[in-house]
Amino acid sequence: MNIYCFLKTRYDGFMKTFDQYRLVLKWLIGDSIWRFRKESFLILFTNFIGVSFQVWTIGLAIYYAKAMQSGSTIKLLHYEFNARTSNVFLILCGLSILFSLLIAAWAIYFSNSNGLKLRRKYEEFCTKRIFLHFGSGFKIGTSLEQDFSNDKIIVRLARRDSRFCSRALWMILDTIIPLVTFMVAIATLLYINTLLTLLNFTLMGISAIFLYKVSVYAARNSSSLEKFAKGTSREYLKIIQRQKTLHVSAHENEQWLGKTLFSSGAIKKFHDAYEGRLRSLEYSQLISNIVFALAIFLILLIMGRSIISEGKGWGELIVYLIALRFMLTNMRQVNRKATGINRLYPQIRRYFQFLCATVITPKTGAVPPASYIIVPTTTHPAIEGSLEYGELKAGSRMGLLSTVTLNRYTLGFLTDCILGHSVEKTKTALESMWFVTADYEFLPNRSLRESLGFSEKYTTDNLQKDLTKMGLWDKYNAQMPDNLDTSLSPDIWRRIDPCLKFSLALLNALQSNCQWIMIAEKGLRTLPDSAGNYILNHCSDKITTIVFFEDYVAAGNYGEEVIAAMGHGEIIGLGSIEWFRRNQDAIKEIQMPEYNRTTEKGADDFDLDDDLDDDDF
Repeated sequence: MNIYCFLKTRYDGFMKTFDQYRLVLKWLIGDSIWRFRKESFLILFTNFIGVSFQVWTIGLAIYYAKAMQSGSTIKLLHYEFNARTSNVFLILCGLSILFSLLIAAWAIYFSNSNGLKLRRKYEEFCTKRIFLHFGSGFKIGTSLEQDFSNDKIIVRLARRDSRFCSRALWMILDTIIPLVTFMVAIATLLYINTLLTLLNFTLMGISAIFLYKVSVYAARNSSSLEKFAKGTSREYLKIIQRQKTLHVSAHENEQWLGKTLFSSGAIKKFHDAYEGRLRSLEYSQLISNIVFALAIFLILLIMGRSIISEGKGWGELIVYLIALRFMLTNMRQVNRKATGINRLYPQIRRYFQFLCATVITPKTGAVPPASYIIVPTTTHPAIEGSLEYGELKAGSRMGLLSTVTLNRYTLGFLTDCILGHSVEKTKTALESMWFVTADYEFLPNRSLRESLGFSEKYTTDNLQKDLTKMGLWDKYNAQMPDNLDTSLSPDIWRRIDPCLKFSLALLNALQSNCQWIMIAEKGLRTLPDSAGNYILNHCSDKITTIVFFEDYVAAGNYGEEVIAAMGHGEIIGLGSIEWFRRNQDAIKEIQMPEYNRTTEKGADDFDLDDDLDDDDF
């Protein structure tokens, strides 16, 4: 019974891993080869033409050599040539071989150069898609361990993982011709000797088990390589700092480096993973060579005995050996490429998971619900006096004590937390939501209208009226052009007053038909009272959420009706301003581990972002 449970557990684990791998590979093929099917077909076709002409050239050379050996007369059209004495036939054969090789060289060059163009095209597509999803989509249900402030996550996806996807595309294309040749060779082998071929298939099936283990080993080392790269970078920086501050002899340095650092810890694990990543290809090659040796032994043993006993079959043996060589050579190429793709699997899967976890929310025109209900979680000890639920509707103003800063990347996460991790409710809310951060950026070389999204109906006169009531028109008039449609340079935008930037972004939100606005409290601090009051008063027809991050001193200063405290990725408490002031120590105590984790990540986040690319794929 225990053995059965063990085997079933291993089988279920294998099938789960296999299904994940199949899903990612299916996505990659559809996303790359099928998306660019015209380019892929052209690459494969020209590569096939090149290989075919190479094979034709070899066949032509063999034919000429046999004709020379036998001294036979060759008939070509209406002419006859003696293979041993005819210079004309020699020149014709030479020219045929020359032109065949030239065509083969051009076709293969054309295929490879277009393959490089396709790699670049797909890499650029993958990179643009990351920025599109990051800039126009929302992450919903993100794990607590996600470091929202770490932009290097997106840089890694856009630069490294996108390149790995394009590299995998080229490896898949480079596998198709060997795979087709492999299948043709198998058909030939089955036709010549079915029983012997089935025995060789048994060997290949046994080798597949070991090749699977090699693939798992390759993927594990690829993941470990990234895991220990950051720690290795930190250790290197520590070494540099130590060498700068201490005066020690070369012998002591050697002892410390060799015995303390490079023989244990992150540095050793990093180099072990790197060696394992490269060694996986050699393991694959070793298994293929062992299969080749055993296959040759079986062929000579079985077919050789038949030839000795019957005195015939030498021709079949030679053809079988040639077909077997084609099969095993191409099998080695396929195995090597498969192992190489599997080394990239962790990065490709990460890219795929990012796309799956990011939701693009188009403006569907669906009418959002009139109100939303907030229910604090019960998975953590309830904060004394917390409300059982709260309602958000038009005109509601809520303060959110957040453990993450507000930006596009965290907007979906914050909304998901507020609405109790209901994906459908979150998607609906995001479709009618607007957010304004304290660090609003400007689209380069665009007009103010284009960058902020003001409608054509909103004129400069409208802007003047709004800014005058906010007490900011004089400041705007001194720093910005009169016309909303005048193109602005990034330098002008960077130089203008922060409160003016934030006010313009808020006015843009007011002009929208959104139902819900999230505002970073850090930006509200920069506004004069007249501007802040004007903005908040004009939000009376919208749900307004003011997001406080780390600093809660100003909580309650913006007319909030209710305060919601966030912790552990959930709403842990809900109440009035007085409730918050009574329980702010308890709230901070619950939130502190998350702030500490963010601080630690920020302090450690200086790794060198090792590319670790090796071209031996």
